[in-house]
Amino acid sequence: MRRAWIVLAVLATTLAGKMSLAQAQEQKGPTLGGHIGFVLPLVTHSGGQTINNLADQFSIGFPVGITVKGSGRTAFDLELVPQINTAGQRLTTLTVHPGLVWNVGL
Repeated sequence: MRRAWIVLAVLATTLAGKMSLAQAQEQKGPTLGGHIGFVLPLVTHSGGQTINNLADQFSIGFPVGITVKGSGRTAFDLELVPQINTAGQRLTTLTVHPGLVWNVGL
């Protein structure tokens, strides 16, 4: 009975892999992807002064990105990073990072 379960698991894994490979080969148009996260700047150096962001002036950012990839190696990535700075005036900023990503990996 255990052997039958092993054979069934191997067969299911093989079929799932072939189905995802067939789906990847069928897709010829651009693909849309994205990411979300958080960033904690550790140190800021400005005007000859270094500030420890975690202890002296806490700030946090929330990057949200959209990536459009065509059929080649190049993709367009747009990342928006709203950042909250809790020191002084409680400043909130928005950084926009557009760019091209060149895939050099496999």
